[in-house]
Amino acid sequence: MDEQRWRALWVETLLNAGVDMESALDAFDIFYGDEGFDTTPDPVALAKQFLKDAEG
Repeated sequence: MDEQRWRALWVETLLNAGVDMESALDAFDIFYGDEGFDTTPDPVALAKQFLKDAEG
């Protein structure tokens, strides 16, 4: 999967959880930065873990 699709799935997961678009994009940029990242892990699972960690 390419980085653009991976990022879209990660952000979409946050949107589905009720996070607004700007906050979801900001969270991605803060968490992953501008450099390349590993697209092997499941982006949905990582986004859900991010939400869980943010709550706790």
